Amino acid sequence: MSTRINHRQVQLARESRGYTQKEMTECIEGLNQGNLSKMEKGIIPINDSMLCKIADFLKYPLSFFYKECQPRELNSFFYRKCATASQKQISILEAKLEIIRMSLDELTDSIEIPEYDIPSIPVNDSLTAGEIARRIRIYLSINNGPVNNLVTLLESHGVTIMFFNDAPEKFSGVTMCTSKGLPIIFVNNNHSNDKKRFTIAHELGHLVMHLRNNQRVYSQDNKELDIEADHFASEFLMPAEECKIDLMGLKYHDLPSLKYYWKISKAAIAYKAKELNRISASQYKYIMMQLSQTGQRKKEKEVIEIDTPTILNQIIELHRSELGYTDEELSELLGLSSSDIHNLLIYTNKKIPMFRIIKS
Repeated sequence: MSTRINHRQVQLARESRGYTQKEMTECIEGLNQGNLSKMEKGIIPINDSMLCKIADFLKYPLSFFYKECQPRELNSFFYRKCATASQKQISILEAKLEIIRMSLDELTDSIEIPEYDIPSIPVNDSLTAGEIARRIRIYLSINNGPVNNLVTLLESHGVTIMFFNDAPEKFSGVTMCTSKGLPIIFVNNNHSNDKKRFTIAHELGHLVMHLRNNQRVYSQDNKELDIEADHFASEFLMPAEECKIDLMGLKYHDLPSLKYYWKISKAAIAYKAKELNRISASQYKYIMMQLSQTGQRKKEKEVIEIDTPTILNQIIELHRSELGYTDEELSELLGLSSSDIHNLLIYTNKKIPMFRIIKS
């Protein structure tokens, strides 16, 4: 840990708690907005007394403000997905995602997780998003049929999945990479399980096709890239060659059994049938009208299962059980309170051994 205060951490802590500069200075004696602004920009120093007041008000251990970090900008896909959210909601979400990203780097200094080994395959004139999805299925040794245990499968290939509770409703998910290059897929935990699965597959599409091909990401319309990620997700979860016979003449009453089998939404199944010309545009419209009339455009009746993320839980547990960290030492390491560690990093108590301690 650095012995110097990192001024960027003050803004990060403030935004993660949802305070504006004005709101925070009104609550801390001896602090005004002008000085806080200069402190957050590193223009003026923060004395020990004021840092203690800030840390106490924001409920962060002092160690948080000494952490060195390399800020990472979220990609533009994130902002498109948050277009309807308020600036305050976006700031809070950005700050919390950044804290989780920093924490994963800290936690993997001593714990080795599966290496990220999924190849990068960009779309080109002879290679569509659907074809890339089929290649990734082969690479991941997915047999014919649905993708079972999607979360566990990707985590075993070095992709950390995070079911995130505090997110705007319109936010589905986003992919970030840590300073060490470890990919994290954040998913809105308030969404249905079928939507979570599609979001994970969509973000995997971005990870495979776009996020390691920065030139294309910045030079092309992001809507086009999102459409490619949707095509990737659809083909990855429900390959055309395997489902086209079942989708011929699709009827509304066929949707529940197909949803339970393929583990994607009834709306996505109907769209797939239309895209494959298994049903006409008018038949698709009729099915969607029926879903709307029964309130299932917002929430479908059938609930499918999804496996739970385990990487972050396992890393924290290994710090406690194998490395001998107390809760206080873990808080000091991460610069987070015990409640923040639980709320931000721990999703489930389920334990699946998949890591090993790095030997020094």
